[in-house]
Amino acid sequence: MDVIDTIILGSGPSGFAAAFTLLKAGKKPLVITRNSFNNVCSEVTIESVEPVVDTLINDICGKTIAATASLGIFGGIYSDGQYTPTKFSGNSLRHGIHLDRGVFNAQLLSVMTNAGINIIHDTKARNIFNDNNQVTIVLDDGRRLTASYLIDCTGRKQVAGRLLQLPRQYYSPRLTVWSGIDRINIQIPTYAASFISEENGWTWLAPLENGLTGWTRVALTNHAALTPPFSIMENHKTGVRSADTRWRLFRPLYSGKILLAGDAAGVLDPAAGQGILNALWTGKIAAEAAVKMIDEPTKEQTIVQQYDTWHFKRFEMLAEQLRSYYKVRRIIFAVFLELFIT
Repeated sequence: MDVIDTIILGSGPSGFAAAFTLLKAGKKPLVITRNSFNNVCSEVTIESVEPVVDTLINDICGKTIAATASLGIFGGIYSDGQYTPTKFSGNSLRHGIHLDRGVFNAQLLSVMTNAGINIIHDTKARNIFNDNNQVTIVLDDGRRLTASYLIDCTGRKQVAGRLLQLPRQYYSPRLTVWSGIDRINIQIPTYAASFISEENGWTWLAPLENGLTGWTRVALTNHAALTPPFSIMENHKTGVRSADTRWRLFRPLYSGKILLAGDAAGVLDPAAGQGILNALWTGKIAAEAAVKMIDEPTKEQTIVQQYDTWHFKRFEMLAEQLRSYYKVRRIIFAVFLELFIT
């Protein structure tokens, strides 16, 4: 069996960044994904991103992608009666984008395919074996693949962390996020997103070009009604999607020759505004670590510890920023967040 340089689990933003970083370094990545061009766009979900996302994508692969998946743009955010414009590169103003996440992921997959990156579609890792010399994964169909290193970019599925039963550190009580798309029956600015503080959580409104509005809500799990904000919504258009968004991080962020990136490493709730950006950054840095280990295997332990330290400090910085944001807005679960300060 040929040994692959690095297996990447997942073809979302972190997997995309990792694959291109390895490819540009002259390595041989293999991407394993549950997605294909037939199923990646099967359901519309909205994610709002700042302008810097497309700049980072262009740095990674030489293309801009986010704009092609746009369902709307926003020039700033209304929160507690104040308007804050989006900024890019110092004080220059640029609009953010409300992405169709399925279309965005399909674009990432297409760009990787066109670049000649090897991809195995419509499958997932059923088991992972980690030893001192290599990583072996077993796919759904029984195939076994061996690589020098593995980067888990499976998002909130956290495949490697779950299969290897890695320890986790928690930074919040149990939180739930739920979202959908509706037509609203109140007047809101069409060129701005809105963050609405509530007693037990918050609501995010993202006006779209088709007259609909994407919405996201977060609350303590025992207060999560999993319903749209009916007080301002009518003509419900999509099913409600929900997920566990408790703040959590695997510690450490590596195991043997396996590195964790993006949400596969750690999760914050969407108010951090860092989902796609964090996935791109950590996928890129994890791949750079893999390149260094391939080229200098005697320094492997030092390199993975450096990656772990960098990622851990970044996560703690974002968690503290979000904790302070909630405290200022007097959202009730900010009190509980103080109990999880490490």
